[in-house]
Amino acid sequence: DSTTRIPLAEAMSAAVLVLITRLRELKTNVDLEVGPDAADEYLPVDQLHNALRGIVAGLLRHGTSQAMRGHLYGTLLNYLQYTKAAAVAAQSKAVSAHDQTHHAELMEQLRALHSGNVAVLGTGGERLVEILCSDASDASPLYRSLAFAVLDALVSYDPQDRWLEVMSARGFLRTFLDELSAAPKQAELNEVVSPSPGAQALNLLYVYESKMSMLVHVAGTRRGALSLVENGVCDRVRECRFVDRWPEVTALGRGMGVDEGSSSQWMPPLLARYHQLLTPVLQLLAALLTSLPNNRDVAAQVLAVIVAHQELFSTILKDRRPVITMCSLRALWLVTGLFYRLARHLDLLRERLPVHAFKYESLLLNLLFKYSSINNWLHYLQPVTLDERRLASEELLSSSSSSSSSSSS
Repeated sequence: DSTTRIPLAEAMSAAVLVLITRLRELKTNVDLEVGPDAADEYLPVDQLHNALRGIVAGLLRHGTSQAMRGHLYGTLLNYLQYTKAAAVAAQSKAVSAHDQTHHAELMEQLRALHSGNVAVLGTGGERLVEILCSDASDASPLYRSLAFAVLDALVSYDPQDRWLEVMSARGFLRTFLDELSAAPKQAELNEVVSPSPGAQALNLLYVYESKMSMLVHVAGTRRGALSLVENGVCDRVRECRFVDRWPEVTALGRGMGVDEGSSSQWMPPLLARYHQLLTPVLQLLAALLTSLPNNRDVAAQVLAVIVAHQELFSTILKDRRPVITMCSLRALWLVTGLFYRLARHLDLLRERLPVHAFKYESLLLNLLFKYSSINNWLHYLQPVTLDERRLASEELLSSSSSSSSSSSS
């Protein structure tokens, strides 16, 4: 009876998710408390692979609900994180092992764990990719972000690019790219960087970040970059207008703090939200140029993106905000990196940017002068995100404590 079978399956998948999450947390806590070198070095490879088979089999079952698949996506992500942490710990021990036999045993465990993961995930075949891509396209925001996160993680377990070929051949890759510049998505992302975003803005941001992370990792290989180019990635980025909504920041830092109009205490500041949209776009362009460094056609397409958003690129390179943030430094690093990679095609640069080439060169030289000495800019650096503020507070407390100790002595 489906009226009882589906709720029961959802409850069981939720329980499995809780268990694997707890297992991963325990592994993390043990490594933090005693260090990965001192933790238990035994890896139950066969048991781990049996667990992975169960997760894949659950995802491939017919008649599963969106909630059940969502729980299994979370379970799969936790499993991959757990085995990755275990592999890192085992590798650390192998490096420090003095006994060559012991070193060989640990390395064999690592190879067996990774190759087994690749083999078990490969049994999911095209159907697993189709299920993931369908949920990434049509599910609710929470499950869309989870599906993209799983696709992102699976890129590392696809040495033959078989899943990438399925995504491209079935049109999923083009659909993901076309959505970036589609009018509804543009409106949603414009809402994300509005001063008073709606209640759904955070969910939309999570979906966008998961998707872009997956695309950036796909672009990290030559074949992946070529697939993205063939599916029109640069054309879609060129049409993205939401990246041009550069937020103004006053000398008092307005626009950096928690927005007065935000409906949630979890909503990142406006400046942080904007850079959460911009950064993966710049990372994607950088990955394309890195994977295809000698491809003039790709370089020309990236230059077309720069021309389409020339005001944005000029604003970033002018760097005239009254304060400096980690977000702005990251944007500068990525943009200067783009021009560094494009310098390989100097004739193309001068051809496609006949008016602006000298301007960009002057701006880059100004940045070199400004940032060549840390004393020129460090005192302008201000925290934006909650993590940055927490670290700044800890550093301030640590400095105060050190000063007090020095005074008392």
